[in-house]
Amino acid sequence: MNQTIQANLGRITHTSFENEKPFNVICRGLKGKTPLSTKSFLYHLKNINRFSVNTNNKVIYGEMFKSKLSSEHQVLNKTNLTYNPEIIDELFSVSRFVIFEDLSIVFTSSHMLNHENFIDIFEQLYHINSEDLFSHIKIHYRKEDFEIFEKIKSFSRLVTVELINIRKSNPTPRPTFEKIEAFLDREKTDVFTALFKSEKEEGLARDLESHIMSGISIADSAYGDCKLLGQKQNGEFEKINIKDKAIRKRIKQIPIEEQENFVNLIMEVFGKYISSEDDLIHD
Repeated sequence: MNQTIQANLGRITHTSFENEKPFNVICRGLKGKTPLSTKSFLYHLKNINRFSVNTNNKVIYGEMFKSKLSSEHQVLNKTNLTYNPEIIDELFSVSRFVIFEDLSIVFTSSHMLNHENFIDIFEQLYHINSEDLFSHIKIHYRKEDFEIFEKIKSFSRLVTVELINIRKSNPTPRPTFEKIEAFLDREKTDVFTALFKSEKEEGLARDLESHIMSGISIADSAYGDCKLLGQKQNGEFEKINIKDKAIRKRIKQIPIEEQENFVNLIMEVFGKYISSEDDLIHD
């Protein structure tokens, strides 16, 4: 039976003062050799390579290694039958990732290096290795197609909406992003988090001119996260966390040395979610 592993789809949002394409800036930043140490583990990036897929798509391939630090074992000395301590730093887990030109990222995860942990460590490793001090990245989950506006419309009222780490879209902005992106520009902010709550009978605004609905739309497209609470027609309340709609697939486990085969598999499974170069709009 073929072994499988979980692969997760996310999107990188990038801010920088550079005029260069984010894809190129990020590729350089990932090639740094500085590791990240925690109390028990060491993390580092390795084998950062660029590939062309089907001559139309350029991707960055890489690996994140998680190693257990200073694990002490009692080792038997067969000569005098005594046990002596020995310190061993050992490989604990490896996650692989592929980044596309539209800044989508697919990464593997397991119980030893779960998806939340991967995102946190990946962002930290990038920030300590990037050559550009003003280059910053965040990763948000890409979501399955989910008619969030239709769901909201079905509520008798929208009670609370929490917008979390909302950022401007890059690339391919949608018309529904316009209100919230204009707000971010007006306030000169890169990241926006807010909690909206209504005690009124009609609830929060739900028309398409609403900044709240615009924020929900941009979060639904992986430029932030959103949690909301609505009241259904029967009076019951329903909570929705957009993060729960994240796109995840079980894929065949490819030998670690077969980088190109892994990239081709990722393209085969996730290619329909990736924007082509012709669709990209760079800030």
